[in-house]
Amino acid sequence: MIIELQDTEERCINLNIPEDDDAHLIFLPLPTEAEVTNEWIQKYEDLEQHFLGEIVQLTKSRLHSALPRDFANDPPSNIRAIMDELIHQWYEGQTNSMAEVTLTNPHTESTSTLETHWFKPLVLNHLRRHLQKHRQRDKAPLEGYEVCITSKNAEVPILMMVDHVMTNDDPYDEEEDTESKMVFRSEHLTPLQDQLDASIHAATTVIRELNLMERREKRMRKTADSINWRVRNFSYLSIIVLILVTFFQVTYLKRYFRKKKLL
Repeated sequence: MIIELQDTEERCINLNIPEDDDAHLIFLPLPTEAEVTNEWIQKYEDLEQHFLGEIVQLTKSRLHSALPRDFANDPPSNIRAIMDELIHQWYEGQTNSMAEVTLTNPHTESTSTLETHWFKPLVLNHLRRHLQKHRQRDKAPLEGYEVCITSKNAEVPILMMVDHVMTNDDPYDEEEDTESKMVFRSEHLTPLQDQLDASIHAATTVIRELNLMERREKRMRKTADSINWRVRNFSYLSIIVLILVTFFQVTYLKRYFRKKKLL
C-alpha cells in the first residue's frame, strides 16, 4: 500500500488482528518533488520498483519470529544517485522525513508514536505486544488497531509505503526478539509460497500501474486547468475588445450625424 500525504495531512487505517495472532508492520517514507515532471516520473518508477522489491524480500526474511530491522541489500548505483539527489535538493541532507506513525489500541487507549527516516524502513514487530498495557492480556479490538500517518511537511508531498505481515506467534510471549543469521532463503520455499510470491508480484505490478495512471491523471488535470484559464482570459479580452469597438462606432456615428446636422 502506498499512501500520499499532502501538506500537513493525516491518514489513518484500521488493522484487524485475529484473537491469538499478532502482526508485524513496515513503513518506508519516500520523498517527492514539489513539481511533477516526466523526468521525475521515470526516476520515481525506478525508485518505487526497487523499494517494493526490497519490502517483499524483507517480509520473507524471518529472524526467528521477527522481521529484520533493515534491508538485506544495498541500493544499486542508479537508485543511490536518485536518493542523494532528492535528499540534497529538497531536504538539505536531512534524513528525518517529518512523518510520524501513531499506533493506537482503541480499547486500552494505549498509544505509541514513532518517527520515520528517508529510505530507511521502520519495522515494528508484534504490534499487539507493543501496545499491550501493563503486560496484561487484552482482546483484539473489533474495530481494529488504528494506524495513523501524519505529515509535518507543508511544502513537499510524502509517499509512505506500508505493508504488514500476520503471524500466529503468541503476542504475549515475554521473550525478547533476537536476531540470528538463520534466514529463510528462496531455495527453502514451498510450492504454496512460490504461488504467493507470484501473487505478490502480480499485485505489485497492478499497484504500480494504478499509481502511474493516477500521476498521468494529475498531469492531464493540470493541462486542462491551464487550457481553461487561457480560454477564460481570451473570452474576457474578446469582450473588452467588443465593448471598445462598439464605443468607438457609436461615437463616430454621433459625430457623423451632428456634422450632417441630422441630430
